[in-house]
Amino acid sequence: MASKSKTKSKKPNQAVKKGKTAKAVKPKAAGKPKASKTTQKPKADVKPKADKLSPKNVSKTLSIMAALKSENGITIDEMIKITGWLPHTARAHLSVLRKKLLEKKEGLQIAKYTRDGKTMYKLEDAQ
Repeated sequence: MASKSKTKSKKPNQAVKKGKTAKAVKPKAAGKPKASKTTQKPKADVKPKADKLSPKNVSKTLSIMAALKSENGITIDEMIKITGWLPHTARAHLSVLRKKLLEKKEGLQIAKYTRDGKTMYKLEDAQ
């Protein structure tokens, strides 16, 4: 009886492993062009700058400041209509404006009055 020994084949590109053989390594083909890793995207057209005070560029803060400078001032309800904010956001924005006016020391303050049973806010000179 012949003994079975587990010996590896001596061929360079093959290995014996329970009936499976390794794949031969294919040499790299020379002359194939490689794909570029970076592709250039077409540049988007540069948009011309709009007027600073065109309706699209008027911010909510500028709208509120303009209303605060008016003779009648502004109520929270009017501020909500202008900006689309919730009431607590409108009140918080007034608080932030007060702090900014104090920091800048421009001599302006937000005064609080009552108009038609509602609280009105108006921008006035500090006394």
